[in-house]
Amino acid sequence: MIPLITFPGATKDNEFDQVEIWVSGKKLKGWAGLNFKTEIDACAAGFSFDVPFDPDRQMPFKRFGYESVEIKYRGKTLTKGTAEVLSYGSAPENRSVNIQCRSKAARLLEDQIEPPFQFKSMTLQQIADQIAPGLVDVEDDTAPIPWSTAEAGQTQYEFLTKIASPRGLWAMPGLDGKLVFRKLPVSGKADLVIKPRKGPIGDISYGADGTQRYSKVIASGSGNGIGRKEEVSDPEISSEKRGVLYVKPEQQSA
Repeated sequence: MIPLITFPGATKDNEFDQVEIWVSGKKLKGWAGLNFKTEIDACAAGFSFDVPFDPDRQMPFKRFGYESVEIKYRGKTLTKGTAEVLSYGSAPENRSVNIQCRSKAARLLEDQIEPPFQFKSMTLQQIADQIAPGLVDVEDDTAPIPWSTAEAGQTQYEFLTKIASPRGLWAMPGLDGKLVFRKLPVSGKADLVIKPRKGPIGDISYGADGTQRYSKVIASGSGNGIGRKEEVSDPEISSEKRGVLYVKPEQQSA
């Protein structure tokens, strides 16, 4: 069988050997396929895999519920997470169980901040270590922040990103299942210079989305009684703006 995901350097003969699935510290054998997805604008990665189903051995599959799962590639950890959903599929030629998982940083989306709600003279990494130990890495840590105050009912992810965003730190899933805060490079150059040729420019709208590969500018105006609208795209945004994990030459996940 061919897995749902392949990796650079892997061949048809050895790609299964390069990818390992570990459940509660034990290497899983006989898995049929692995689907791994991570997005730059998401807190956590999602992944799922299939295992053959034997009606005479139903009990062992119960152990997958909320067990720890680790995906390795060439011996290195790709992500760590928890098995959350099991589904059974049956067809005349195939019976299988699908195990759906989320990386461990997904807890940040659900766990709320607990008292104390105030943090004094602490860096972002220190705050993260206090409210969510082992789930967050800050690559470019902040200086000590005089005061940071959380709100009751606020999730850990909401609170941390609220602190990080105005300081130029971007949250993205890490390859080990953690949430990573990374500072995006700033060139200091102007994004756009508009020089009207004929007549005044009426309206300008500008959009820059860090989850996309381009910026788009739409300018509209009128000259000599004729309305005009121009649209410009900039495809040359640095790849550093968006971390990309290449999982296949013609397919990428970010």
